[in-house]
Amino acid sequence: MNARLAELAMRRERLVALSAEQRAALADSVQGLHAPLQMADRALSMLAFVRRHPLVTVAAGALAVALRPRRAGLWLKRGWLVWRLVRAVERWAGAPTGRRRHKTA
Repeated sequence: MNARLAELAMRRERLVALSAEQRAALADSVQGLHAPLQMADRALSMLAFVRRHPLVTVAAGALAVALRPRRAGLWLKRGWLVWRLVRAVERWAGAPTGRRRHKTA
């Protein structure tokens, strides 16, 4: 019985050491993804804010038009293209678009 317990204890020690090595290797391999994933997370947070607060977005756009009308046209064009791109990616990925369509009776 004691030999069996000693064997299990040794096996456990080996597995714990192997597990620590694997965790360290995984942490090293994922380290390069931290910055891009953080940037993507920030972009998604900003997109969620814009969707939750459309009035703030419109007010910021109106302020930009009032302060720099020439540049506003360029930024509106860019914004429109980005919006269309996001919608196309959402349709392609099957992600929800945030719009709810109600059936008319």
